[in-house]
Amino acid sequence: GATVLLRDQLSPRALDSLLGLPSGTSASNLALLGSVIFLPESEDNVIQIIHQSFPDFLVDSTRCTNSDIVVDPRQQHKVLAQRCLETLTSRLRRNVCQIPVDQLSFLNQEVPDLAARVRDHLPSHVQYALRHWAHHLHDSDIDHEIIKLLTTFCNKNLLHWLEGLSLIGSADIAVEALQVARRALTVCTRSWV
Repeated sequence: GATVLLRDQLSPRALDSLLGLPSGTSASNLALLGSVIFLPESEDNVIQIIHQSFPDFLVDSTRCTNSDIVVDPRQQHKVLAQRCLETLTSRLRRNVCQIPVDQLSFLNQEVPDLAARVRDHLPSHVQYALRHWAHHLHDSDIDHEIIKLLTTFCNKNLLHWLEGLSLIGSADIAVEALQVARRALTVCTRSWV
């Protein structure tokens, strides 16, 4: 389900990390779908969906009638939102890339080894979570568990999230992400009243 609903494709290793699965789980499960999903030989290359109609089929319960493989998009987005928020809460902190103190006032492009620091401290699954948690939240069935995770994230890591977005060159998406999250929460709280 995650593979067909991701906003950017991930490698099997990154997908396992994002979902909190043991290493190799995604690769072994997706190997069975070789006719519709290209599974790279390297754990670090991205998974590719060969037939774009495959995701459409899996998320449509009128077409995919096998309850073992049909994907409930709202439930799967909830799982992705949870895992993104959990990843960010556990991985982010002030100066996450451990930039030397004498370089903290530098612009990102002035930090000599920033690309290597980002690669080491913000791996692809963390970068995915930085960019896409709000969209998965928006498309999910928000419940009290998600609200609790979101509250912890906002109280503990909101500024760290902005720092992370800046370090990966995606600070421009922050306002839209917050607006998307706000819309999702507005709709959610109206339905609880």
